[in-house]
Amino acid sequence: MTVVWRIVTAVAALLTALGLFWFAQGIGLVTVDPILCTGDCRPVQAPAPQWQFAGGATALVGAGLGVLSVHRLRARRRPGTPPNTPAS
Repeated sequence: MTVVWRIVTAVAALLTALGLFWFAQGIGLVTVDPILCTGDCRPVQAPAPQWQFAGGATALVGAGLGVLSVHRLRARRRPGTPPNTPAS
């Protein structure tokens, strides 16, 4: 089960990074030319509230998932110890 939580931690880190990148695009800090487009592709012009919202929500979900997975991993390392009690 520890392997699953390590994978969840990696996915959470990826989601958080991607969310922060989308948020940065939405507020205009980052401009990237479109890649692999099928239609009329243009770069995101700031401010783009839909990218700010999508990025912020994705980053929050990733951060929450990361906190949960790290908490679970730490609890599994100390068998018999409650999660909030320091190991001796």
